[in-house]
Amino acid sequence: VIAELPQISDCVVFGLPSPLFGHLVTLAYVSQTEIAKREILNYARQRLPKHLWPTRIFRFESFPLLASGKVDRQSVRHFVIAQNRDAVVSTLQFYGFITAAFLF
Repeated sequence: VIAELPQISDCVVFGLPSPLFGHLVTLAYVSQTEIAKREILNYARQRLPKHLWPTRIFRFESFPLLASGKVDRQSVRHFVIAQNRDAVVSTLQFYGFITAAFLF
């Protein structure tokens, strides 16, 4: 559905691991120009159920491709996770702190 935005030439959606929520809906898209996240979210909110709205959005100039010419979704996912490693670590530390606070 989000690929129907005229500025987006390609996109992939996947779950980004989250210790608090299980997985966060993550959108990676290809566009020649940056699209305001608010515009993408408004578009998604008009066309998708709430549980499918992206919570993380990343722009790529192009996606890595497999030999078959298909998007290498695993590489895109690994790149996004690497870019968010600090956020994931701080979330894990926060989650551990909250868990420890309730246990003691």
